[in-house]
Amino acid sequence: MEVSDKKEKILKVIKKYDFDLRKNSDSNKSYLVPNIPDEIMEKLIKNFDSNLAFNRVIAFYDTTLFSTAKAGFLFTSDGFYHKTHGKARYFAYKDLTNISLCGDYLKIDLHNSDIMDYKICESSLDLSVMCTLLIILKELDIFNGFTSNKSSGKIKPIDLPPNAILKCNAIIHTAAVSCGGVGAGLAQIPASDNAVIVPIQITMIVSLGKVFDLDITEAAAKSIIASVGATVAGRTTSQVLIGWIPGIGNVVNTATAAGITEAIGWIAVKDFIERRKENLNKGRFEGMKEGYAAASEEYERKLNNQAEEFLSQKKEFQKEREEYENLLEEYEKYIVELERKGADIQRIQEAKDTYGKLSDLSA
Repeated sequence: MEVSDKKEKILKVIKKYDFDLRKNSDSNKSYLVPNIPDEIMEKLIKNFDSNLAFNRVIAFYDTTLFSTAKAGFLFTSDGFYHKTHGKARYFAYKDLTNISLCGDYLKIDLHNSDIMDYKICESSLDLSVMCTLLIILKELDIFNGFTSNKSSGKIKPIDLPPNAILKCNAIIHTAAVSCGGVGAGLAQIPASDNAVIVPIQITMIVSLGKVFDLDITEAAAKSIIASVGATVAGRTTSQVLIGWIPGIGNVVNTATAAGITEAIGWIAVKDFIERRKENLNKGRFEGMKEGYAAASEEYERKLNNQAEEFLSQKKEFQKEREEYENLLEEYEKYIVELERKGADIQRIQEAKDTYGKLSDLSA
């Protein structure tokens, strides 16, 4: 049994309850794999989760009035999303401790989440059917032994343009599917799949770097992979025996290889986002420095021009005493500022020389 088999089981259950869940009405829109249009998938990535993995999506129920895909229920192989008008929340099936219908709302108790319980109020869907469906999906998750690498709770959006998110998602999805296939094919050979999986992950990270205009070397890519080394090490040691069991080993290795690859991919994306922010901030800082230098040079030219007018006797300091004294004071302040900023010694000396000559006029 492979990951797709689990999806087929979940899909079969959702199809069974689909019409009742929609209150026997075709006006409530639902999308089930493999019939989810690309434009809907793009909206789900934008509105629900930038990290959404294509290969885990099973069904989406749009609860908006005009079918905009901005709210609803999104079912995946490891959990489901719910979104109203605020941010989307994700619930891993493994984190659901109790699901019950309480009057006009559905109450979900959780663990390993940023909240202990969650209430769902949806007039467009039959909540009693939803309650039954979630209980079955949780039992299926337990039976199949799958666990989600994703934590339950609020979804934090990635600070990226939509087109960049789609590119990252496509790169990570392709790599995850490839690694999942390798994990299934080599499940019965202990630790053998890592030799094939790691190069796929390196290619993924290098490709992600290009989205951010970063030239990522193989060594840098390996470093990022090593950042989740504890997870990879745990997978190699704790599942080495179960991998030898025909059938079961394939299931575990497929899910684990794909899940770890997804985790590595999004860790890389977050790292590249931080690098981009640092580069932007550095650019702003350099711009500020250049702006300060330009302003400083302009200020110095202004002082020198005023000083030249007095030194060439175009202006008599005795008749324009106030302006003369103000100029001396400005020079004093300017010399102190140059010294404080660590300016070039020659530049400081030139300012001091001019100041000295101005001072001699009153001698």
